[in-house]
Amino acid sequence: MEEETVKDSEEEGEERPNKKPKQTNISSFFEPKKLEKGKIEDINRTITKTFVMCNIPFSMVKNPWFINLIKSLQLGYDPPSCHTLSGSLLKAEEGLI
Repeated sequence: MEEETVKDSEEEGEERPNKKPKQTNISSFFEPKKLEKGKIEDINRTITKTFVMCNIPFSMVKNPWFINLIKSLQLGYDPPSCHTLSGSLLKAEEGLI
């Protein structure tokens, strides 16, 4: 059994129904650019714990390589400043211990 091609249909004046499968676009593989507040808080807590438990200097958050790493993992996330990390985020984690 031979399938009819698009060209054959056009010659006979028939309209071929659009049977294209829905193609997945690349944006469906990435998180949206605008992150929810809860997601940002979760990431901040994880970064704070990592810096404290691994004895990483807080100034590392200013390092372009660190920023690039974070952006490659979560494009919509902006890392906290050194001041915020060593201040309010650290105090919030201390309160949970």
